[in-house]
Amino acid sequence: MGKTTHERDLVLAAQGGDQAALLSLLESHRDSVYRFGVRMCQSPDDAEDVVQETLLTAAQKLEGFRGESAFSSWLYAIARGACSKRHRAAARTTELDATHLADSGPHPEEALSRQRLHAILERAVASLQPEYREVLLLRDGEGLTAPETADALNLSVAAVKSRLHRARQMLRERIEGLVRPVPGTTPPPRCPDVVVWMSEQFEQELTPKSCAELERRLAMCGDPAGDYDPLRRLLGACRESAGPQVSEKLKKSIRLAISNVLDHKT
Repeated sequence: MGKTTHERDLVLAAQGGDQAALLSLLESHRDSVYRFGVRMCQSPDDAEDVVQETLLTAAQKLEGFRGESAFSSWLYAIARGACSKRHRAAARTTELDATHLADSGPHPEEALSRQRLHAILERAVASLQPEYREVLLLRDGEGLTAPETADALNLSVAAVKSRLHRARQMLRERIEGLVRPVPGTTPPPRCPDVVVWMSEQFEQELTPKSCAELERRLAMCGDPAGDYDPLRRLLGACRESAGPQVSEKLKKSIRLAISNVLDHKT
């Protein structure tokens, strides 16, 4: 039984009054709603409140959920509304401090550690305007499809794709600005380029050729702990795919592996 079928069964059972099914359904999405809340509301405390409000609202209004969109899209729409009510997404956008980021750290070689790259990525994402950040987080961070993201944000699929394209452009520009070497120092390895590629998440353009290119870029970064190994294996399978098309299942696995690398969960 696939995840989608299992989730649909849980929804139907919960709508029929099965409290165990309801609890299982909501708990399975708690972490993803929290991640979205942290990055949209930009406050762990607000995110905790958003999680509680989202799950409570979902429980109270579950009977009205008709399955016309993915259950996760419905939850993200509720969470988005909860964040908006706190007026934090637009008001608390963190200003970039490129000088501080470029100058911190005792050695240029240490400036591009994975931990710092992750911090830079998070800083760049947080600096995006809310309408771009939410599309990027749902589409790339949580792996929703374009139609699912459109449902969650009450947008057309075309608008989602347009905003996502612009969000990725802005993210690339800001990351490149933040990792620019300090004048007079030796340019660092091209690991930031890998982060930019990862943040883009390879939508429809994911091909055996693009997988091979990311493999090449990953090879340029040190990885003594083997954190990139799961991603490398998936990219190898992608590279060896028969024909120009890559299966949706493999695409989703690669997106998850990329998120794990960026979040230090591998």
